This record gives sequence, C-alpha cells and structure tokens, in this order.
Amino acid sequence: MTIFKDRVAETSITTGTGSLLLAGALTRNQAFVTAHTNGDLLTYVIQHEVLNEWEVGKGSFTAPDTLIRTSVEDGSQGVGIKVAFSPGNKTVFTASSSADLNAFLLTTGDTMTGNLNMSLNLLINPQDPTDGAHVGDRNYNDNRYINTGGDTMSGNLSIGNNTLLGLADPTDPTHVGDRGYNDNRYINTSGDTMSGDLSIGNNTLLGLADPTNDAHVGDRGYNDNRYVEQSSIGSTVQAFDAQLSTLSGLTSTQTGYLTAQDQSVSSTSTVNFNEIIMAGPVTLQSYTVAGVPTASSFTGAMIFVSDETGGSTPAFSDGSNWLRVSDRAIIS
Repeated sequence: MTIFKDRVAETSITTGTGSLLLAGALTRNQAFVTAHTNGDLLTYVIQHEVLNEWEVGKGSFTAPDTLIRTSVEDGSQGVGIKVAFSPGNKTVFTASSSADLNAFLLTTGDTMTGNLNMSLNLLINPQDPTDGAHVGDRNYNDNRYINTGGDTMSGNLSIGNNTLLGLADPTDPTHVGDRGYNDNRYINTSGDTMSGDLSIGNNTLLGLADPTNDAHVGDRGYNDNRYVEQSSIGSTVQAFDAQLSTLSGLTSTQTGYLTAQDQSVSSTSTVNFNEIIMAGPVTLQSYTVAGVPTASSFTGAMIFVSDETGGSTPAFSDGSNWLRVSDRAIIS
C-alpha cells in the first residue's frame, strides 16, 4: 500500500535511470528518513532544477537515504519510460499523482474498478438496498433472510421445484419430515403395507373397492348385500357363503334371535339349522293378504297375515297356498 507523508522533499545529484541517493532535506521540509520507515512504498516526483527533465512514478524508500524507482507513471520522456537524468541538482519529493487520486472513491458517489479488501473491517450505515447488486446492512438482512443458525419465517417460502436437503427427523407435529422419514411411517397413497395396527378412532374408511380376497375389507354396501344381519347371537357372527345357501357356526345351545332382511336373502335361498333354542318370542315376517310371497317358493314356511278376513293370524305354506294355522283355511 502506498504511504503518503506531508512535506517530504530532498535534493539529489544522481544521474541516469537508476536509484537516487538523497542528499538532504530542503528548507522547511522533512527528510525521507524522518517521515518514512525502511521499505515504505510511495509516489515520488523528480525534477531537474535547470533542464526540462522530470518524472512521476512509484518506488520505495530504503533507509537511510535511497529512493528506488520502480515504475514510471509519466515523465519528460513519456509514460512508462525512466528519464536518464543529466548532471545537476534535482528536487525529489513525495506527492499524490493523478493515478493515486483516480484510485480514490468520491464521497459524492463512485464506481469501483477492482476488488475492495475490507481486512475484517466494517461497512457502516449503507442505505437499504433497492437493487439486487446493492449491499444490505445486518439489520436489513436479519429482517429478510434466513439465519443459518436458526430462524423463523414470517411468510411463505416457495421452494420453486427444488429440494430441501439434510432435514433432521421431526420431533414436533409442525416439523417437516424428509422422504426417508415419511416413507417409513406413513401410508403411501399408491399402495402400502402396514407394519402395525391402525386405529380408525371412530372414523370411517371411505371408497373401499369390493374385496377379492378373504383378507380384504368390504364396505357396508358390499356386506349388506351378502351377509345376514346379526342383532345378538352370543359373540359369534353368522355369515352366508357366496350363494347365501348355508348359515354355519351356530351350536345347539346358542341363544338369541336372527333376522334376515328381504334384500339379504332371496326367495330361492335356503337356510338350514340343526336346532335353534330361542330365549324369547319369535317374530314372524308380517304381510298383507295381497302381499304374501308365492306359496310354492316357501313350502313349510310361516308368516303373519295382518289383514286376514277373520283377523290377523299366523299362516303356513303347504306348497300351493298360504293356510291359516287355526283351521287350515286358505287366507282371504
């Protein structure tokens, strides 16, 4: 870095293009050795006191009395050409050249032409940036950007089809889990296999496909169309097979009552029991005379006729007609 000192001027009688031997300070000026330390870089001016010979350049001071001419910025021989000084006295002094002055930033505003090394110092009081190339101070940045040491968003963050990497496993319901965490814990909508029990929590599973395997779950619509409704038969659920032709699972001591709705048992279905012991009254399906089913389809079956001419009565089928139990007369 170039060192600038005030009123440093000496004489020299050195000739040629080499280093100058300094011969002492001019009146009311200070010597190089007084103002500078050994090795200081500086801007120098050399001018012949009689002839039109002069030079402005960059050099260094070697204590106690030598000026080393390194590069020439301008001179009587032209830019970049060292002057071969003639015999006679020369004045040698430090100064700020036009190149030095052009290298400084104007306080009214300027543009850098190279890098600025802050050497661990601070830029203080910049205005809030209004362009992507502007610098923001700590206060501006802290209020707008995520701190890598941890921070809280005050608005939405768009990832822009990119990926968040290196997420820790979440420990709170508001935390985000990465793919590895989620794949090992949550059901994949394209299909998955449970590794533990799933509690529905008094909620409903919707949109189930009809089961095609004994291990599949059927929805209410599927089950209502295929199985007998059980109100209470101990703890055993009785199920029809695919043709609703056989009801199995009851024992000779099973108690309770079983109802099969019309939509669950067709008119041609047969349900066989070895023995049913009922613990209470048996309720027969009630019909009007006009609405009784075809007797030939229910030979031996019993029904209750609610509007029979002689009064409501149980009736049974002999394979041809429905007959009153009381006198075997055809219901009317």
